Amino acid sequence: MIKTLRGILEGFSNNEETEDNDEDHNHIDLKVLELVQKMKEQFVQRWGSGEDGTVWQEHKARGRRQIRKGIPRIVLLAAAVDPRFKRMPFLSQADREEVINVSLLIYIIYYFN
Repeated sequence: MIKTLRGILEGFSNNEETEDNDEDHNHIDLKVLELVQKMKEQFVQRWGSGEDGTVWQEHKARGRRQIRKGIPRIVLLAAAVDPRFKRMPFLSQADREEVINVSLLIYIIYYFN
């Protein structure tokens, strides 16, 4: 869901072309683009940049009002063992490897104790 919303916001902010030359229409388009840019900035502040290799690490950072950024690690670990999400298509390869390594470590510690 987060990846989808990020894609929508980036798609809107990257699409600055207008087919109409009407001044009112262009003024509205600029206002919409300005609003989308603000939404995108707020989204990045709350959920992080989402760049490859950052999703696992961003949870260490704190955003506005000391709220942790991004997806909580426990959610990522739960996704790793959930059969519906075990391939974790929403993560980059580097983040997937981090989640799998930590999941295996937790399993080994639990199994041998």
